[in-house]
This record gives sequence, structure tokens and C-alpha cells, in this order.
Amino acid sequence: ACVCTCSLGRCVTMNTPWYRTSNLLIASMLGAGVLSLPEAIADSGWIMGYALLVLCCLGSGYTSVLLSRLKGAVPSAVILSDLGEAAYGKKGRLVVTAVQYVYMGSVCVVFQVGSAIALQQVLRGVMRLTHHTHTHWLHDLSCFPWTSALVTLVCFPLSLIRTLHDIAGPLSILGISTIIFCLVVILVELLKDERAEGIETDLQPGKHGFASVLDGFMDIVFAYGGQELMVEMIGEMKQPSHFWRSITLAMVVLFTSYSVVGGVGYYYLGRDVTSPVTSVAIDSTKWNVAVNAALFLHLCSSYAIELNVIINAKCRAAAFVSQRFSHRFAARKKTDVLSGEGIDTAPLIQKQVAESDFGEEQRASHSSIKHSNFLWIPVALLTLTYSYLISVLIPFFSDLQALIGAFGTTATTYTFPIAFALQLLDLKRGEKTLLQVFLGIALVLHVLGMYSAVSDIISKWQGGTPFMCDIP
Repeated sequence: ACVCTCSLGRCVTMNTPWYRTSNLLIASMLGAGVLSLPEAIADSGWIMGYALLVLCCLGSGYTSVLLSRLKGAVPSAVILSDLGEAAYGKKGRLVVTAVQYVYMGSVCVVFQVGSAIALQQVLRGVMRLTHHTHTHWLHDLSCFPWTSALVTLVCFPLSLIRTLHDIAGPLSILGISTIIFCLVVILVELLKDERAEGIETDLQPGKHGFASVLDGFMDIVFAYGGQELMVEMIGEMKQPSHFWRSITLAMVVLFTSYSVVGGVGYYYLGRDVTSPVTSVAIDSTKWNVAVNAALFLHLCSSYAIELNVIINAKCRAAAFVSQRFSHRFAARKKTDVLSGEGIDTAPLIQKQVAESDFGEEQRASHSSIKHSNFLWIPVALLTLTYSYLISVLIPFFSDLQALIGAFGTTATTYTFPIAFALQLLDLKRGEKTLLQVFLGIALVLHVLGMYSAVSDIISKWQGGTPFMCDIP
């Protein structure tokens, strides 16, 4: 079987085995989120922290299986917004699409901040190794606004790559290998360190009570995110019914990795650990430079993939809107002429309305890609500029992840799959009641999580100003 995707205009063979799909899931989910888990456990305490790790693992796994069931109920669905339209019509597609665009743009900002922090650590480590710590221009270059600007310069050429399917494999391999290198070195350096003596940790929630737990919870939710791409992955499987195997293996690997990194990091660094953990976990300057250089490569490769997806989506949306208005203008002009000749224009108007239907036109948008090519560079520039400006205004890695977790990850991981399942699946009474309860909890988490994250960002602004050199 073969499906022609609208976004890339290429043919995708649907023969991916379940274990390869599991590898893709791990590669897409094991990333920047793991770097905040020691702080997440510090926020929540040992007991609540690991309880949340287990809860989010089970919850994310369950809603992933729900998406598989929804794909079976709506075989024509190719992307998550297709399920939104199947469940709630055009408004459902519009809401899902809007949330996904904002979510992807926000994830780009996380990659921008993380990459800039990693580059800052590399530059300052090199300064210490070469004994140039008092060189003013090097110190200025290592300030966060400048390292973020350097990230923008590095990523701009990558954002111009339009045929991402040719390099997605190498970028994925680079991304997963570099993050594994970072985690292994961090664990080795921490385990051979003796600084755990005298380090204080808490069984119960520390720092700021409930607000602290909520921040940690949102960081963990973010770490288990990735459902926005699962509909496509399921559609490319040789046997979609085996997706439960893929997600089970992926969740076992993720939970093991998150438990080890979060627990070891918290045990050796204590309640004052900050994110990303790569900035504080390694005493050796050489290893610190090596780990942050690898982290920089990991985040830039992830950034390049995310940029291609969001730029492609924006270009297609802009081309679609442009074509839609062009069709309507042409139809209006033609009906005006025919009306003047006394011809009934009602059938023509109905035909034009049918042809401009949002869902059908978007699925058949391959032809609009040719018209959107000239938009690629300006859209890329605007996206990178937006990411840079937000990164220097909100350069707080963990708080950004918590904010995105509350808004976007909670929506794509819990709210959307549950809401679609309640509308589209024939559920047993017990499961339906349970999903209704979970949907209510997810909606509450949206509000409380965003409020808590924004409050933390505002409080940290009091310790510095936007465009600050060093992040408090």
C-alpha cells in the first residue's frame, strides 16, 4: 500500500514493522524533556516525583493506544486534525490545527533556549581551558542573547532544507546518539562523584508546596509528549494493530531512562538542582564542554526537524488561504458576469463553495506547495526571529517546558485523544466514565499548569531583565 503525503509530495510505503515504529517513538520522545527531570523530582519530592513518573507513563501509553483505536475507527485519518474533524467537524479541525501550530512554535523556542544554554556552557568552558576568562569580547559573546543569536545563524541554513525526508534519518540518528552520550556521561560523572555527602533531598514536596509539585508535573508531562505525530506513524505501520507493542516498548525505555536520570540527578545534586541538568552535573571542564557540545548538536538536529515541519505547515496554510481567496474572487467575478446575462448562478456558487471546503482542500493541497515555495525563506526568517525574541524574553528552560506542557502537551497527549474517543469510539460504560473524569482533570491542569508556570516566569524576571547575560 502507498500513500502520497500532502506535506512532502512523496510516496510513503506502509510497511514499517512495530519495532521500528517503537524506535521512532523513542527517538521523538527522548529528548530535551529528560534534562529537566532531576529538577522535576526536586520540585515534587521522591514519593510524589516517582508517582508522577509512573502516572504519566501509564497515562501517555493509554492515550497513545486510544489514538490507535481512533485510527482504526477513522481509517482515512492521516494527521491528528483529521480526527478532530471526524469528531467535531470543521471547528474541531481548526482548534486542533491552531493548538498544534502554537505548540510546535513553542517547542522551537525550547530548542532555541536549550541550544543557547549549551553553547554558552561550551564557550565558557573553552575560555577556562584556554585561560581566556578575562577576555571581554569572549565573555560578551558567551552572554545568552549572543549565544541565542548564534543558534539562529546556525539553524537558518538548516531551516532552508525543504526535502527533509532525505536527511530525517541522519538527523534522527545524530539526535538519539548525542542525547545518549550526554546521559551516559552525566550518570558516570555523578556516580563517581562524592558530592552526594551533605546533599539534601526531600521525600515530600519541597520548595513551594503545591505550586512546586505542579511545575514538576508539567515538566514530566512534557517529557512524555509526542502524540501529535502518532497518527502518521500508525498509518505507516505494516500492521497498525501491533501499535500497542510499539508504545509498550517505548514506554518501558522512556520510564527506565527518566527514572534513572531523574533519580540519580536529584540524589547527587539535591533540592537546588536546576535545568538543564547538563549545566550543573559535571565538574570536569573538559567533559562539561564535550557534553554540552553534544547537547548542542542534539537540540539543533531536533530544531531543524521541528522547523521544517512548522515552516512547511505555515507555507501550506498561507498558500491555501491565498488560493481560496483567489478562487472566491474568480467565482464572484464570473457570477457577476453571468448574472448580468440573466443566467442562474446558484449552481455555480454551490460548486465553488464545495470546492473550497477546508478539510478536502487541505488534504489535496499538494498543488499548492508549488505556489508556497516562494514563501519558504520569509516564513523561515519570521519563525527563527520569533524563536529568538521569545528565547531572550523567557530564557528559563524548565519553566518554558512547564508552560508548554500545560498548554500544548496536555492537549495533544490527553485532552484531544480523550475528547475524540468519547465522540468516535463505542466505549463501555466504565471506560467512558473514566475518560470523562480524566478529561475534566486535563482541563483543570491546563489552567492551573499555565498559571503556575507564568507565575514562576514573572518571579524569575524579578531576578533579572529580558536580554540578561546570565540566566538566574
